[in-house]
Amino acid sequence: MKPLVIIAACIFCSIFQVQAQNKKTTSIQYAYILEFFQKTNSGWETISMKSIAKQHSSRTLAIDADYIQMFEGEAALAAAKKNGDVDTTYGENGKILDIYIPNDFYILNENPKIRRLELLPNTKITFQSINEETPLDSRLFKLFLKNNKVIKIEEVYLP
Repeated sequence: MKPLVIIAACIFCSIFQVQAQNKKTTSIQYAYILEFFQKTNSGWETISMKSIAKQHSSRTLAIDADYIQMFEGEAALAAAKKNGDVDTTYGENGKILDIYIPNDFYILNENPKIRRLELLPNTKITFQSINEETPLDSRLFKLFLKNNKVIKIEEVYLP
């Protein structure tokens, strides 16, 4: 009876390990997108935001992204304090009345590395607006990644 239990347990463990390996996790990364690209026969070609907003399932697309850290609430205040980026309100006697950060968020870019990330076909892309007067690299995006490929892009509203 004992060998049968051990065999059943081993089969269960093997099935569980295969399922865990097949389960692909999605990660979220905040980033500034510097450029959108389309793959051509001669390499990568820069394309406009308006062009990227059109149907792109038949094209191989990529972005150059600069990852950042975005903090909110108490974590934002702590990160801003650590970097000396807080605003301070003083009373008439010079006493500190308040230490705060505007808009309750803080963006930190400690690593200037630019990453070229490929977009999977039918990647959903959501812009706040397709106003090309606002430079692309001043817009913040939330990237949804699976196996280092972009599956979804959402522009983050910043006041």
